[in-house]
Amino acid sequence: MGAVRPSDRAGVVAATLLVMGLTSGCTADRHPSTAASGSATTTTGREVVAAPPCEGLGTPEAAGAVTFVDGGRLLSVTPSSPPRCLLDGIGSGPALRWNGPADKLILPDGRVLTSGWPADVARGRPSSLTWSYPTGTAVLEVDQDGHLLRIPSRGGDPLDITFLAHHDAAIYHPAGTHVVSSGRSREGNYGLWVATNRGGDVRLLARGETANAISNLVFTVNHQLLFVADHGDHKDLHQLELTNERLVTVTKIPASDCFTSVVASRSPGGGVAWASGRCGGGPVTATAVRTGSLLPLTGTEMAAADPVGFLPDGTLVGRSDRGILTFSNGHVATIHPTGSTPLALRVVEPPSPPIELPGIPAAESQAPG
Repeated sequence: MGAVRPSDRAGVVAATLLVMGLTSGCTADRHPSTAASGSATTTTGREVVAAPPCEGLGTPEAAGAVTFVDGGRLLSVTPSSPPRCLLDGIGSGPALRWNGPADKLILPDGRVLTSGWPADVARGRPSSLTWSYPTGTAVLEVDQDGHLLRIPSRGGDPLDITFLAHHDAAIYHPAGTHVVSSGRSREGNYGLWVATNRGGDVRLLARGETANAISNLVFTVNHQLLFVADHGDHKDLHQLELTNERLVTVTKIPASDCFTSVVASRSPGGGVAWASGRCGGGPVTATAVRTGSLLPLTGTEMAAADPVGFLPDGTLVGRSDRGILTFSNGHVATIHPTGSTPLALRVVEPPSPPIELPGIPAAESQAPG
């Protein structure tokens, strides 16, 4: 990868990722698997007891929660409390996605839940579906043809905001006034681009150089963007600071390996974690950085898990064959015995100031989402 301005490649170390922070301080105990089964009934001796009814989305917890689908039910669990049911009748699919305030949800089957019944918003089979920011009034879809669509989260006609010949991946800046996308321009240049949230004032952030694919776009704190660049003979995890376009290579893996997870926290103290392993499946190795230091995952179960994200207090959540794990103060706990289900953290994200880049308006004439 090559930034438009001179890049600082000297810091090829994970410890340069984050600088602000809190100290984490939460441990977790394992809860009985029967509490998280999601089944309609549980059996105690000869007595058949009905599972408690689902509560609805309700208000997100300040300390954050882990949400997952089990038996068609959306469950929520914290390191200090057993699972409770939020919704029933959840369809199958690859992932859950909460919006910034954690009060709206993209369901695994691609429907969007804001209030009342879920709305069908996706067009066909989207390559990616992410939230607008800061509140989630729309979803951002990259369709199979590489077009970029902005669709009202309650359903309705999409607004085509395509600004490249082909979009590979796209994500809103947390302030909501801009969109960052990887892809190829109409002039044939591949790289990472930024535009206003309606697709105007397009600017190149980083040239692809030898990269043939850029994916896994994730914002951290202070306008920092993580992304994976596939160079054919190897893959890099990069960090790009949008305000000065300083590019750092965080880690490099061989072509035969893949990044199975790249996550980041925008809560105070931040946090970045990733895992990689052989493409196509098999064991993975996880790494995590918080407050400028590597977390001591080596020798723990979390070192062989896929990171899911950080709770606001810095607790790292991951998934493994043994279930949903938490890592805090060097201690690993299992909070649910099944980790193969759709899973996402329900965390209220803090507001973000808008980015200010030369040639890009500080605020879009259309309101952010």
